[in-house]
This record gives sequence, structure tokens and C-alpha cells, in this order.
Amino acid sequence: MGWGMGWGCGGCQVIVQSCCLMAEGRVPLGRRQTRTVPARSAWTCHTGKKARHPLVGCDATTWRAELMLRYFLAFLPIIAMFLSGCATSRLDTPSGRPEVTIAAPRGQVKSALIETFLGTGFDLRNETDSSMLFVRRMDSGDAVLYKTLLGNSYSSHPEWEIRVAMADTTGGVHVFASASSVMQNAFGRVDRNDMTSGKSGPQLQAILESTKFRLEVGDAFLHRGKIGLGFANQVVTLLTSSGPAAKAGLRVGDRILSANGSPLNGDLVHDGMLITGDPGSTVELVVDRKGRTITIEVVRGPP
Repeated sequence: MGWGMGWGCGGCQVIVQSCCLMAEGRVPLGRRQTRTVPARSAWTCHTGKKARHPLVGCDATTWRAELMLRYFLAFLPIIAMFLSGCATSRLDTPSGRPEVTIAAPRGQVKSALIETFLGTGFDLRNETDSSMLFVRRMDSGDAVLYKTLLGNSYSSHPEWEIRVAMADTTGGVHVFASASSVMQNAFGRVDRNDMTSGKSGPQLQAILESTKFRLEVGDAFLHRGKIGLGFANQVVTLLTSSGPAAKAGLRVGDRILSANGSPLNGDLVHDGMLITGDPGSTVELVVDRKGRTITIEVVRGPP
């Protein structure tokens, strides 16, 4: 599974600030530093005449139009990022963040989560009886963008941090998870930004839900044919690129209504048993895709 984190509140705030500076003719030079660009320090009117003061040489209407155009162009990256899923999201959990209660001993829960995160490229940096810290270096593309917006060439290579906390409850073990981006600047200060409200939130929730499913269902699930997807509350959150579900046409965001005529109810174990089955058999899924109901047949893969 690829780990593609979305920009959360921390990253977007910095991007917005940078866009405002650029719209005003200033260039961000790292944290809290700006420089006025001479070529943009004077305003250009519709006549092509430059003026030191915005209202000198052109009327107020023209100046306002030019200002609005500059802000629009500067904020185009923000618009594109929101359209691609950058906007913050609240999960359908009591806290609105990744959490789940797993009916299994804490030791089993801990071992299963360690195995899962290590399998996605994270390293276990620290652990206690009730918490774990996983770390992974950012991919080159995310790292370049992150250092450009929040650091400089002297900053350390950015990393993803996943923190997991566990607490015993009457129903088993309650697990909380959060994601952060971390970078150390040239002066040794560590900058940490919460990314759980972006795309990382649903990804973490899918990992917790799949761990719950695996531990609570046990061996009965291990031998059932899978279709290569992760879901929470009936909504598809992850797809294996070469898996049966992706090949059949399912998409992230699809809400699964029924499997072979049996309605899903949001319970992960119940819904998972309906979707999985004998390897090589076919499951007919009825899904809601942006208000449109469609039927997709998926051939179950191996266990």
C-alpha cells in the first residue's frame, strides 16, 4: 500500500500565507522572512503605466480588478490542492480522528499494528506498553514541497510520524492514531505539523479497522478470498492497484450498499464477511457513487 499523505491544516496555513505574500509582490524566504521583488513593487495599470502608489496613474476600479487578479493567480495552487483532496476531513468516529476498539488482548493488538506499519515502510522508533512511534522518510516529491514551504536548504529531510496510543476498556483495547510531518531546521528546532485531518486520517482509520477485522474474525477470515480493498463505514478508503476490486471498476469514495443482495450495516466484521468468500467466486456489489447507484461484479482473489 502506498502512503500518500494529504496536506492538513498546518501545511495549508503556510501555503496560504505564502500566496498572500506573492500576491502583494513579496517572496517568502523560509519561515518569517520576506523580500520585496523590485519588478513587482510598482503597480501596472491597464495603460501600461507604472506608479509608486496603487491609485496614482489609474482609477480605483482598475486597481481593484488588478489586485483581485493577482490574488486569484496566487491562490490557484490552493484551489488545485483542495480539488485534489487537500481539504480537511472529519472521520465518523467519536473524536472525528482515527480510533477503534478491538476485542483482543493488548499484546496481540500491538504486534498486529507493528507488523502492519513495518509492512508499509515505517520503522518502529520507540515503544512502550501503551504507545508506539513509527517513522518514515518522505518521498522525494513531498519532501521538496515541504522543505520549500516550511524550511530551507539547511533543514533536515522531512519525515512522517505515526503515533499510536492504546488503552484498556471494557470492550477490549481502544486504539488512537495520529500522523504528523516532522523536520528539523538549521538551528536544531523541530517543526511538527499535524496531518491527521488530511488524507492520512482515512488511511490510518482503514489500517485500524483492518487490524480489528483480522484479530476479531481470526482464522476464519484468513482462508477467504479477498478483493483488494480497504473500507470503513461501508466507504472504500483504499484500493490495491492490481487487485480484483480496482480491476472491476471500484473507486475510492464508493459507498458499498450490499454484497450479493445482503445489505451492509457499517460493522466491519459483518461487512467483511459478506464481501469476502470462496477464492475465485464472484461477489455482486451495489455501490453508491456520488448519488448514482451502480452494480459491479468482482471475482474474489486468493486468501
